[in-house]
Amino acid sequence: MPAISGWMTARYGPRKVMAVALWLTGIATILLGLTPGRWLWLPLLLQPLLVTSFFPPAWALLSDMVPSGFRNLIVALMMPAAMLVGGGALPTVIGAFGDAHKFYAGFVLLGVIVTACTGLVLLVRQPVDNSM
Repeated sequence: MPAISGWMTARYGPRKVMAVALWLTGIATILLGLTPGRWLWLPLLLQPLLVTSFFPPAWALLSDMVPSGFRNLIVALMMPAAMLVGGGALPTVIGAFGDAHKFYAGFVLLGVIVTACTGLVLLVRQPVDNSM
């Protein structure tokens, strides 16, 4: 999926591909919380594939937003922040929902948040010239 996402990023632009990837990932995450056991395999299969589709356009857009001399720095700063949120805060929140016997609600809430972030991506302006 990242290869297809990268190709789509080159063809359609990172904002559009990021928005579609986030929206589909959010829907798949919501389905993780709402799908009955027999059909749970489908969102379990699709959600990780869709998540990985987010990264090629995200890195392309992020690297275009800063001057070329700072690209390494922005990537170096974003990775720890992403790991802190994605590997620490969000699993803790989902675990808290699990402790309250509402494990499904944690996935639904996360899916709603990810889907809502689609609108934020569309607000990002991609610079035309980055020759600083």
